Amino acid sequence: MLFMYKKYLLVLIFTSFSGVVICQQFSGEAIYIEKKIYKEDVNRTQAENDRKALQLKRLYEKEMRLVFNENESYYDEVPSLSLQENAAYRMGFASGGGGYLSNGIYKNIDKKTFTEQREFLGKLFLIKDKLPALKWNVSKESKQIGEHLAIKATTTVAIILDSYSANSNEKVNYIVTAWFSPSIPVSHGPLFFQGLPGLILEIHGKDTVFLCKGLTIYKEDKLNIYPKNKGEELNEKQFHKIMQAKKEERKF
Repeated sequence: MLFMYKKYLLVLIFTSFSGVVICQQFSGEAIYIEKKIYKEDVNRTQAENDRKALQLKRLYEKEMRLVFNENESYYDEVPSLSLQENAAYRMGFASGGGGYLSNGIYKNIDKKTFTEQREFLGKLFLIKDKLPALKWNVSKESKQIGEHLAIKATTTVAIILDSYSANSNEKVNYIVTAWFSPSIPVSHGPLFFQGLPGLILEIHGKDTVFLCKGLTIYKEDKLNIYPKNKGEELNEKQFHKIMQAKKEERKF
């Protein structure tokens, strides 16, 4: 466990809570469901589409936890017996050439940095680099998420397809939609998403969604959050060079 606290004020579950208490020491924990959206291929049979949907569910559907204070956050998978089989499946997929596994992402908003422990081909790496500079466009559109009024914001994310399993180094841009709540006054969110004036409760990407299903707010004692410290230290560019080299090896 990479965070510590002593006392809590209240637990906010979106089906039954009555608001958020704003306090000087603002810390908490949010639980998200992270999953891929599968669109059926008309050129496949229903059985083939069902198998593909199940594969994506086993590979990508996870219950995730974001712990945070005013400045720091840590995002990782929630330990669960029901998820162990899927975790083992993802490990086997990654070992067979499907990419790397993330063991948790630490973000520091003030320093604009992150630390992520990744496992690639049986080796641990500690990636330390700058957070992406996201340019958010905040709209006037809003909706209720539980008892929270959430505001819509969008940004454009650029992804370089140079992963271990990709076939090119093509850069693609896509629009990400976020719903954040100013009533939770921290600039955190799932994965590397951050920088909005309130906690991000939902993210809708190209083919992935993050849905917050519960929230806990702590009082009195600040939640101390720490990054993992084991693994070969690299920046993002150095790590992707290693992945690219391994991809080239697979061609022969």
